Amino acid sequence: MSIPNYLTLLRIILTPVFITSLISYSPEKEYLRYWALAIFALAGLTDALDGILARVLRQKTALGEILDPLADKLLLLSGYISLLFVDSVLYPAALDHDSHYFSGRGSLDRIFHPPFPSSPI
Repeated sequence: MSIPNYLTLLRIILTPVFITSLISYSPEKEYLRYWALAIFALAGLTDALDGILARVLRQKTALGEILDPLADKLLLLSGYISLLFVDSVLYPAALDHDSHYFSGRGSLDRIFHPPFPSSPI
């Protein structure tokens, strides 16, 4: 196994730690929010670092080509799903407010129903 593969495995191992710290958050345990952020940032750094090292050291492997996208999806999807279980008003409100941006619905509404009356040219 190469160094980039070890970094990818570290990202996979960090995912349940990230989920646990995010779900365990409560207003009394404010520090867990910062731990979750730090773990997510560390996982993001390992993602960038394993890609750079694989190219620079020419250590691209078949296992890495499978594990790296899997680790990325695992981390991001678990983060999105875990946010649904956080006991905070901010996350659900942000997800509800911005969900139309992710779905593209807001853009289509602006095109077909502009906020101002259109005038003929």
